[in-house]
Amino acid sequence: MVSCIAKIVDMCLFSQQMADNIERISPNNLFAYRKGLGTEDAILHTREKVAELSSRGLKVASLDLDIR
Repeated sequence: MVSCIAKIVDMCLFSQQMADNIERISPNNLFAYRKGLGTEDAILHTREKVAELSSRGLKVASLDLDIR
């Protein structure tokens, strides 16, 4: 019973360490697999980047895919 509980605790700690590492090494424009970030954040980031580039007179193109 103790070894079972130890395995569960170990997995929880490992999962938290992995989440911390993903957060630490991920670029700011990666929204998948990051706690508290989602599709709305990705869309907002994209809109802000398009507005920034457009205001500088640059042309902006986007290719969006939904692969299933």
